[in-house]
Amino acid sequence: LITEGFEFSGAGEAEEEQVAEGGVPDTAFVPLEELRGKAVDYVHMDCMAFGMGTSCLQVTMQGRTVAESRLLYDQLAVMAPIMMALTGASPAFRGLLVDTDVRWNVIAGAVDDRTPAEREACVPSKSRYDSIDCYIAESELRKDKYNDVPIAVNSEAHEALLEAGIDPLMAQHIAHLFVRDPLVIFEDDLNHSPDHPVDPMLHFENIQSTNWNSVRFKPPPPASAADIGWRTEFRTMEVSLTDFENAAFSVFIVLL
Repeated sequence: LITEGFEFSGAGEAEEEQVAEGGVPDTAFVPLEELRGKAVDYVHMDCMAFGMGTSCLQVTMQGRTVAESRLLYDQLAVMAPIMMALTGASPAFRGLLVDTDVRWNVIAGAVDDRTPAEREACVPSKSRYDSIDCYIAESELRKDKYNDVPIAVNSEAHEALLEAGIDPLMAQHIAHLFVRDPLVIFEDDLNHSPDHPVDPMLHFENIQSTNWNSVRFKPPPPASAADIGWRTEFRTMEVSLTDFENAAFSVFIVLL
């Protein structure tokens, strides 16, 4: 299985037994040393920066209410793949160097940290950098039948959110974020005390900011920035060469 520049080695018999017993193989990817001198039909990218080093154009809009921002999230999610294709501006990827049109799959592969067991079970079903998995608006425009893709949720988080009075759609969305592990943890942020208060939003943002979906629903930041409300971030567009093009695409998304 090749995922945009990485060769996934797959599991041998011994590793399959280890996965079946609940363990995870120590090595998921072919070491670069084993590939030297061999003809391969892909580009070997051995660093996350090959994905995250690409450029993009993102637009964040603040709704008047949380309900408006949730509806905006659903509406823009439909436009996300269209605008990615329309703004495609990655010439190295556009069939010249590799057989993909835009940067998206390269980044998705670069930060796909699922274990071999998770990949095999498709839980989670995709990279942490990918399209959204569910609609979240409480609106007559959103039909239950539209959320027809099963998604994994953190059951503990899901139950806590429902008990706190969060509606099922939003509880599912947040609990789905928490099926991922944090990528970075600072030790100082784990030790909450009167002398070292830790903003509880830091732990949420740690997970929220490393789930890179095509559209992102953003709650207000801490009280220190109380003038900022509920926002929706549109994330799929590619950056163009001129300021005029970038401004035109940005204004177009707002005018929608």
